[in-house]
Amino acid sequence: MNNIISILLSIGLFAIILVIVVIIIIKKSSKPKKVKTFQKVEEKEIVKLEDLMKVVKNRDSSVSELKKALIDFNDNFVITEDNLTDSLIFLTYLLRHQNRNKELFDILHKEVKVNNKKFADEIGKVEMKCL
Repeated sequence: MNNIISILLSIGLFAIILVIVVIIIIKKSSKPKKVKTFQKVEEKEIVKLEDLMKVVKNRDSSVSELKKALIDFNDNFVITEDNLTDSLIFLTYLLRHQNRNKELFDILHKEVKVNNKKFADEIGKVEMKCL
């Protein structure tokens, strides 16, 4: 009788340990799921003038790429005494590009010159050279 009781106790103890081990393995293997939210976090991309120069120097750039480069330039840069030369070089490459169109000149007049009134004359001179 004692023999049967000790066997039943050892089987019960083994079953309890086995259940605990299985629960631990299941908990460890299940990865916490990320909760999706509907809020869109806007990360503003850092735009460098060198990247924009690559676009306008590339002969295969499309009109839409040129337009985006000009809009990014206008949104992210203010022409100052320090970056005047680089800015004018950028505009020269853009306005002399083989795929330029009237839309680029419109953006230049309506946005770039308005945002950089101090250097509007220099921008106008570059534009006249490129026509």
